Amino acid sequence: MEILARILAEKASSPLFKFHWRCEKTKIVNLCFADDLMIFSKGDPHTIILIMQGLEEFRSLSGLTPSPSKSNIYFSGCSMEVKEAILHIANFTEGSLPAKHLGVPLITTKLKSSTLFSMQVYWSSLFILPKKVIRDIESLLRSFLWSGTELKKHSAKISWKNICKHKNEGGLGFKDMEVKEAITYSFSLWVLCEDVSSGSSEVRH
Repeated sequence: MEILARILAEKASSPLFKFHWRCEKTKIVNLCFADDLMIFSKGDPHTIILIMQGLEEFRSLSGLTPSPSKSNIYFSGCSMEVKEAILHIANFTEGSLPAKHLGVPLITTKLKSSTLFSMQVYWSSLFILPKKVIRDIESLLRSFLWSGTELKKHSAKISWKNICKHKNEGGLGFKDMEVKEAITYSFSLWVLCEDVSSGSSEVRH
Protein backbone atom coordinates (compact mmCIF):
# COMPACT_ATOMS: atom_id res chain seq x y z
CA MET A 1 0.00 0.00 0.00
CA GLU A 2 2.98 2.31 0.47
CA ILE A 3 3.67 2.01 -3.26
CA LEU A 4 0.06 2.91 -4.04
CA ALA A 5 0.29 5.93 -1.73
CA ARG A 6 3.38 7.12 -3.60
CA ILE A 7 1.68 6.62 -6.96
CA LEU A 8 -1.40 8.57 -5.85
CA ALA A 9 0.79 11.31 -4.36
CA GLU A 10 2.53 11.62 -7.71
CA LYS A 11 -0.85 11.89 -9.47
CA ALA A 12 -1.92 14.51 -6.93
CA SER A 13 1.03 16.67 -7.95
CA SER A 14 -0.59 17.19 -11.37
CA PRO A 15 -2.16 20.64 -11.93
CA LEU A 16 -5.32 18.78 -13.02
CA PHE A 17 -5.74 17.05 -9.65
CA LYS A 18 -8.25 18.65 -7.26
CA PHE A 19 -8.21 17.67 -3.61
CA HIS A 20 -11.28 17.12 -1.48
CA TRP A 21 -11.79 20.43 0.31
CA ARG A 22 -11.21 18.81 3.71
CA CYS A 23 -7.93 17.26 2.54
CA GLU A 24 -6.38 20.12 0.58
CA LYS A 25 -4.47 21.57 3.52
CA THR A 26 -2.92 18.23 4.54
CA LYS A 27 -2.69 16.91 0.94
CA ILE A 28 -4.32 13.62 1.92
CA VAL A 29 -5.40 11.47 -1.02
CA ASN A 30 -5.86 8.03 0.50
CA LEU A 31 -6.19 6.16 3.79
CA CYS A 32 -5.55 2.44 4.19
CA PHE A 33 -6.97 0.13 6.84
CA ALA A 34 -5.57 -3.41 6.40
CA ASP A 35 -6.94 -4.45 3.00
CA ASP A 36 -9.42 -1.56 2.79
CA LEU A 37 -8.68 1.62 0.86
CA MET A 38 -10.40 5.01 0.91
CA ILE A 39 -9.52 7.66 -1.67
CA PHE A 40 -10.60 11.29 -1.32
CA SER A 41 -10.88 13.93 -4.02
CA LYS A 42 -13.08 16.65 -5.37
CA GLY A 43 -15.94 15.46 -7.56
CA ASP A 44 -14.07 16.24 -10.74
CA PRO A 45 -13.79 13.93 -13.81
CA HIS A 46 -10.18 14.93 -14.60
CA THR A 47 -9.18 14.09 -11.04
CA ILE A 48 -10.91 10.72 -11.22
CA ILE A 49 -9.06 9.93 -14.44
CA LEU A 50 -5.75 10.56 -12.65
CA ILE A 51 -6.82 8.35 -9.73
CA MET A 52 -7.85 5.51 -12.04
CA GLN A 53 -4.53 5.83 -13.86
CA GLY A 54 -2.78 5.49 -10.51
CA LEU A 55 -4.80 2.37 -9.65
CA GLU A 56 -3.94 0.88 -13.04
CA GLU A 57 -0.23 1.55 -12.49
CA PHE A 58 -0.48 -0.12 -9.09
CA ARG A 59 -2.26 -3.10 -10.67
CA SER A 60 0.50 -3.53 -13.25
CA LEU A 61 3.13 -3.53 -10.49
CA SER A 62 1.38 -5.66 -7.88
CA GLY A 63 -1.39 -7.55 -9.65
CA LEU A 64 -3.88 -6.06 -7.16
CA THR A 65 -6.96 -4.24 -8.38
CA PRO A 66 -10.14 -2.94 -6.69
CA SER A 67 -13.13 -5.23 -7.07
CA PRO A 68 -15.94 -3.29 -8.82
CA SER A 69 -18.56 -5.30 -6.91
CA LYS A 70 -17.01 -4.34 -3.57
CA SER A 71 -16.09 -0.74 -4.41
CA ASN A 72 -18.30 2.31 -4.08
CA ILE A 73 -18.11 6.02 -4.82
CA TYR A 74 -19.76 8.48 -2.43
CA PHE A 75 -20.83 11.91 -3.69
CA SER A 76 -21.72 15.14 -1.98
CA GLY A 77 -22.82 18.30 -3.74
CA CYS A 78 -22.20 16.99 -7.27
CA SER A 79 -24.56 17.53 -10.18
CA MET A 80 -26.14 14.50 -11.86
CA GLU A 81 -24.05 15.15 -14.97
CA VAL A 82 -20.80 15.06 -12.99
CA LYS A 83 -21.91 11.93 -11.11
CA GLU A 84 -22.64 10.07 -14.33
CA ALA A 85 -19.30 11.10 -15.84
CA ILE A 86 -17.36 9.94 -12.76
CA LEU A 87 -19.24 6.64 -12.46
CA HIS A 88 -18.55 5.96 -16.14
CA ILE A 89 -14.81 6.68 -15.70
CA ALA A 90 -14.38 4.62 -12.53
CA ASN A 91 -16.82 1.80 -13.32
CA PHE A 92 -17.80 1.64 -9.64
CA THR A 93 -21.31 1.85 -8.20
CA GLU A 94 -22.60 4.80 -6.20
CA GLY A 95 -22.73 4.15 -2.47
CA SER A 96 -25.18 5.61 0.02
CA LEU A 97 -24.36 7.36 3.29
CA PRO A 98 -23.78 6.76 6.09
CA ALA A 99 -21.25 4.12 5.09
CA LYS A 100 -19.63 1.88 7.68
CA HIS A 101 -16.05 0.69 8.10
CA LEU A 102 -15.50 -2.24 10.47
CA GLY A 103 -18.93 -1.54 11.94
CA VAL A 104 -18.20 2.15 12.64
CA PRO A 105 -20.33 4.70 10.72
CA LEU A 106 -18.07 7.01 8.69
CA ILE A 107 -19.31 10.24 10.22
CA THR A 108 -17.06 12.56 12.18
CA THR A 109 -18.64 12.19 15.60
CA LYS A 110 -18.58 8.39 15.48
CA LEU A 111 -15.04 8.29 14.11
CA LYS A 112 -13.82 10.71 16.78
CA SER A 113 -15.46 8.68 19.55
CA SER A 114 -14.02 5.42 18.22
CA THR A 115 -10.55 6.94 17.80
CA LEU A 116 -10.49 8.56 21.24
CA PHE A 117 -11.75 5.43 22.98
CA SER A 118 -9.04 3.33 21.26
CA MET A 119 -6.36 5.85 22.27
CA GLN A 120 -7.54 5.79 25.87
CA VAL A 121 -7.54 2.01 26.05
CA TYR A 122 -4.06 1.82 24.49
CA TRP A 123 -2.30 4.35 26.73
CA SER A 124 -4.02 3.39 29.98
CA SER A 125 -3.48 -0.34 29.54
CA LEU A 126 0.14 -0.16 28.37
CA PHE A 127 1.69 2.21 30.92
CA ILE A 128 1.28 3.46 34.45
CA LEU A 129 1.45 7.17 33.75
CA PRO A 130 2.26 10.15 36.00
CA LYS A 131 -0.72 12.41 36.75
CA LYS A 132 0.73 15.29 34.75
CA VAL A 133 1.04 13.05 31.68
CA ILE A 134 -2.56 11.88 32.18
CA ARG A 135 -3.75 15.49 32.35
CA ASP A 136 -1.81 16.35 29.17
CA ILE A 137 -3.25 13.34 27.32
CA GLU A 138 -6.80 14.14 28.42
CA SER A 139 -6.29 17.75 27.35
CA LEU A 140 -5.38 16.54 23.85
CA LEU A 141 -8.33 14.14 23.81
CA ARG A 142 -10.72 16.93 24.80
CA SER A 143 -9.32 19.27 22.16
CA PHE A 144 -9.54 16.60 19.45
CA LEU A 145 -13.11 15.69 20.43
CA TRP A 146 -14.40 19.25 20.07
CA SER A 147 -12.19 20.76 17.38
CA GLY A 148 -10.61 17.87 15.46
CA THR A 149 -7.04 18.24 14.24
CA GLU A 150 -7.02 21.99 15.00
CA LEU A 151 -6.77 21.04 18.71
CA LYS A 152 -8.36 24.25 19.99
CA LYS A 153 -8.10 24.59 23.74
CA HIS A 154 -11.29 26.51 24.58
CA SER A 155 -14.09 24.91 22.60
CA ALA A 156 -15.37 22.25 25.05
CA LYS A 157 -19.16 22.14 25.20
CA ILE A 158 -19.50 19.54 27.97
CA SER A 159 -17.19 18.86 30.90
CA TRP A 160 -14.80 15.94 30.54
CA LYS A 161 -16.21 14.45 33.73
CA ASN A 162 -19.61 14.15 32.06
CA ILE A 163 -18.06 12.82 28.84
CA CYS A 164 -16.54 9.99 30.90
CA LYS A 165 -19.91 8.93 32.29
CA HIS A 166 -21.50 5.69 31.08
CA LYS A 167 -23.69 6.03 27.99
CA ASN A 168 -26.76 5.17 30.09
CA GLU A 169 -25.95 8.24 32.20
CA GLY A 170 -25.67 10.58 29.23
CA GLY A 171 -21.91 10.32 28.64
CA LEU A 172 -19.88 8.77 25.82
CA GLY A 173 -18.51 5.91 27.89
CA PHE A 174 -14.89 7.13 27.90
CA LYS A 175 -12.75 6.01 30.79
CA ASP A 176 -11.47 8.46 33.39
CA MET A 177 -7.75 7.85 32.96
CA GLU A 178 -6.88 8.69 36.57
CA VAL A 179 -9.38 6.10 37.80
CA LYS A 180 -8.19 3.61 35.20
CA GLU A 181 -4.58 4.22 36.24
CA ALA A 182 -5.46 3.59 39.89
CA ILE A 183 -7.12 0.30 38.94
CA THR A 184 -4.19 -0.72 36.73
CA TYR A 185 -1.71 0.17 39.49
CA SER A 186 -3.67 -1.80 42.10
CA PHE A 187 -3.91 -4.78 39.78
CA SER A 188 -0.16 -4.65 39.09
CA LEU A 189 0.55 -4.62 42.83
CA TRP A 190 -1.81 -7.56 43.33
CA VAL A 191 -0.05 -9.56 40.58
CA LEU A 192 3.34 -8.69 42.08
CA CYS A 193 2.22 -9.80 45.55
CA GLU A 194 0.79 -13.00 44.11
CA ASP A 195 4.08 -13.72 42.34
CA VAL A 196 6.07 -13.08 45.51
CA SER A 197 3.68 -15.21 47.54
CA SER A 198 3.89 -17.98 44.98
CA GLY A 199 7.67 -17.81 44.98
CA SER A 200 7.74 -17.96 48.81
CA SER A 201 5.59 -21.06 48.77
CA GLU A 202 7.94 -22.76 46.36
CA VAL A 203 10.93 -21.94 48.62
CA ARG A 204 9.15 -23.32 51.69
CA HIS A 205 8.36 -26.49 49.82
